[in-house]
Amino acid sequence: MEEEMNGSLPFMDVRFTRSSQGGLMREVYQKPTHTNRCVQFDSHHPTAVKSGVIQSLVQRAITVCNSAELKEAELQRIKQELTTNEYPKKFIEKAISKQMKKCKAGIDITERNQEQPINAAIPYIDGISQEVRRIARTVNIRCCFYTPNKLRPIYCAKNKLPADTITNTVYSLECDTCNAEYIGQTKRAISARLKKHKDAIRLGKIEKSAVAEHVHQQHIPHDINWKSMKMIDTAKKTAKRRLREAFHVERRKPSMNRDKGMERSKVWNVIL
Repeated sequence: MEEEMNGSLPFMDVRFTRSSQGGLMREVYQKPTHTNRCVQFDSHHPTAVKSGVIQSLVQRAITVCNSAELKEAELQRIKQELTTNEYPKKFIEKAISKQMKKCKAGIDITERNQEQPINAAIPYIDGISQEVRRIARTVNIRCCFYTPNKLRPIYCAKNKLPADTITNTVYSLECDTCNAEYIGQTKRAISARLKKHKDAIRLGKIEKSAVAEHVHQQHIPHDINWKSMKMIDTAKKTAKRRLREAFHVERRKPSMNRDKGMERSKVWNVIL
């Protein structure tokens, strides 16, 4: 439990101090273990994230500090911390000025438009992700970035599972006779889905499988190269998996598929 010392008491990120006039002064509090580290300016993050770091620090200073002197002191501390993390002076001043104007105009940093946009998370790739976000914004889709490269896949100590035992996948198959391609998705293990295709071919149930239809509706029966199976994408949720299947169908245009998969907005065709 925190205890008052010298008329001062910290609570979470706020320090309360008794003033000589009998009131309480508030300022931003940081623990002695604080290292002044934040997102490095040269890190692989969108510029909006780095600007957001500054704006959130400024917003906290304005909200917490209840005197002009304390606010100014906190802003100076923020500038020093950001300089330590290699933020350019011009970038710092621009972000601080932008947030100060928002606060003076009564606009909160978490303000939302009346018409809520659709949120979509996409991998951050510098130079490409920004263009995707710009196009998506025209149809009221707000793109949020995430970093796909993490240490976990590199240092994972588990043995890889055989490809045909993995579940929740988008996969491809090729015809050994004409090199036609099929792209599908399945929640079950790929081996179980391939067995369904094989059974449909053996029993002649072309309505059960587009692969079986391809094999039986040729002048000469074609052979499927089952060893050509490749796992090309994964997604646990059915909607995401079907959407990714549709993306790959649109890009690769496999001739065995009966349709283009899940319906989606035409704006994604421009991105693809």
